[in-house]
Amino acid sequence: EKLFDVVTISVDSYDLERLNAKLKGNVRYSNRHKVYIPHITIAYVHKGEAENLKDATFNKNKFIVDVAVFSSKDGSRTSLKLK
Repeated sequence: EKLFDVVTISVDSYDLERLNAKLKGNVRYSNRHKVYIPHITIAYVHKGEAENLKDATFNKNKFIVDVAVFSSKDGSRTSLKLK
């Protein structure tokens, strides 16, 4: 059982879907999820706290993202500029 909730925002992005497919086709990886659903992870919060955030705080807002950060298991982070 998880000890925390994950706060995410769903993302409508064909480019992220293409990037995910390209990565899956070219690198070794592990994944518990059968289908890729583009999203942004905002925070890990105490179990049950995510229920307080279901008021559509981020609903219908648009963001332009020009940098993605890859975080590895060892904690290292690599910034990737997006076009």
